[in-house]
Amino acid sequence: MQDDKLKTEIAKLRIIADYDAGRLKPAFHKKTTDYIRSQGLTYQLVIKEAVSHLDTCRYSRGPSPHHWKKDTEVYEFLEYIDSLDMYVKFSVNISSPDGGTQLESYHKAEKDADETWQNNN
Repeated sequence: MQDDKLKTEIAKLRIIADYDAGRLKPAFHKKTTDYIRSQGLTYQLVIKEAVSHLDTCRYSRGPSPHHWKKDTEVYEFLEYIDSLDMYVKFSVNISSPDGGTQLESYHKAEKDADETWQNNN
């Protein structure tokens, strides 16, 4: 568990660095695209919000292997944004030190954190 926590902290730094360098890309699933449109948000704002709340996220889970992307780990976060619990998922390509980071999910959390989530409080 400690190893996962350390990997998650390193991934958060990587996500922030890729965002700051303009390398973080959206790769949204349908649920996220539908949510963004229903709220009148832009992809740029969603990415900014997801990254800016990483340091204060309440729960995290990962790393998990990506379902179909080789050398890619998935990190999930429950972030409190604008009075809502949001589910946020990033994928990080671990074989590419300067890119390959994507925001895949951003929508209201549908479930509470359970024992599979790391409490960051």
